[in-house]
Amino acid sequence: MNRKFTALYSGVQFEYYVIVNALASFTSIFLLQLGFASKAVGMVLGIASLLSVVLQPILADLVDRSKKFVVSDFILWICMVMLAMCVWLLVDHNKSVLLLVVYTVALCSMYTVLPFITQLNYAYAKGGITMNYGLARSFGSIGFSVTAYVLGKLVSTSGITMVPLCSILAIVCLMATVVVLEKNYKKLGSSDVESSNATEEEITLKAFVKDHHDLIVLFVGASLLIMHLIVYCTYMFQFMEAIGGGAKEMGYAISLMAIVEVPMMMNYQRLEHAFGTKRLLEVSLIGFLLKNVGFFVAKTPNVLIWMQVTQAIGFALFTPALISLIHANTRQMEQTKGQGVGQAVLTASGIFANLLGGYLIDQFGCHVTIVVCSCLTLVGAIVVFGALKQLQDHKES
Repeated sequence: MNRKFTALYSGVQFEYYVIVNALASFTSIFLLQLGFASKAVGMVLGIASLLSVVLQPILADLVDRSKKFVVSDFILWICMVMLAMCVWLLVDHNKSVLLLVVYTVALCSMYTVLPFITQLNYAYAKGGITMNYGLARSFGSIGFSVTAYVLGKLVSTSGITMVPLCSILAIVCLMATVVVLEKNYKKLGSSDVESSNATEEEITLKAFVKDHHDLIVLFVGASLLIMHLIVYCTYMFQFMEAIGGGAKEMGYAISLMAIVEVPMMMNYQRLEHAFGTKRLLEVSLIGFLLKNVGFFVAKTPNVLIWMQVTQAIGFALFTPALISLIHANTRQMEQTKGQGVGQAVLTASGIFANLLGGYLIDQFGCHVTIVVCSCLTLVGAIVVFGALKQLQDHKES
């Protein structure tokens, strides 16, 4: 493992999840304080997600087929768009359709860049630079948790201007870190992905989907599997309120969720070496099922808060394991495409989960919502378990 590159890549993950927390988690606060209705907030989040579902596989396809540009180039271009939108949000606080469009583009850029940040790890691995993805990703969880705490206080004391300002600072740092990574990579004489692109047959997006039925089944199962996570995170306040809690308890639960991910992600490489990717994914299925049980049996806020420790064997293992499994089951020329298609399917799942969760809570209450989420998780776990039998395992060497 190259410690210098792992440290820099950890910075990339940290900075990205600072942006995620600032732009996505504070969308409601930012827009509601400008006088927009909750409907407008939902529209912005929904449209941004839908656009990213379309853009992620298309841009990933371009990366895999490009012989001139590399993964880091696409990250920087997308970040430039996001930066421009955040600067606009910093100076324009007028209640207008244009501002909603700007916020939508900023969020869409944030969602779209994720598979490229993920693929950066494997792009450098092709040139012999091995990084510890699990360790780096754990810094993303730290960044998310720290930002949730600090930015919440800043917004309370200094106003919503802190949301785009925090995003701008994080985007600039992210771009700078990516540039430093790329410069260090080129200093080592590595030729990056473009050199290998010329030696392999060009794979179209359509051909990728046709050739990887097992991966597509895995993505579908995973999309069903994570719906409960989206619903529980988005509507955590409602679940807390139903058992006597409030905003404070919601904050504790979300912070605990992010913190417990860190140890598992930090040690993911060792766990993968010991047990293999498929076994870790199977363990994560148990973690997801336990999380649903926790929501079902929790009758007090404290119990629900502490049940978030299931995140350590659920999402904390699932995320790096899924990424590793995609890498192990795709050829070099189609790996960015694999990450892009996978992320697009999961993003689409998030859109549906938010809509479904809101409808179920409004119409039937939290208890029925938990039952439906539990059923979706069980079906997703069965589909993923079946797909794993057809896929190649990966053990970190």
